[in-house]
Amino acid sequence: LRGGAALALADHSAKAASLFGNMRVPAALFVGAVLPLTFGFPMPLTNSTRVNLMCKRANTVLGVSSLMSELVSLTYSTVALNKLTEVTYAPTSSVMALLHRDFERQWLGCNVFFLTG
Repeated sequence: LRGGAALALADHSAKAASLFGNMRVPAALFVGAVLPLTFGFPMPLTNSTRVNLMCKRANTVLGVSSLMSELVSLTYSTVALNKLTEVTYAPTSSVMALLHRDFERQWLGCNVFFLTG
């Protein structure tokens, strides 16, 4: 740093837990909304049985892949939240520094799977 100014180090575990919680709640709501649409939603009928079958299969494949992505995002965030509450981490200069140092894989996994779902 220029001028020799030192950054204040602090425990940012609570803020990091809040970030993971902010990802976990929408993912859980999304799973709850997609589940009935995947398996309980009646597909509109057309004159062709082939088109009907293709639409049903596409709906099932997209719905299941979306559910799996959101469940993986929920798993990443839940495991990270548990680790943040059970383990004491060394102080860092910011929340992002803590995430980058100790939770980079969990943070990336949580975000990527949430967005792909």
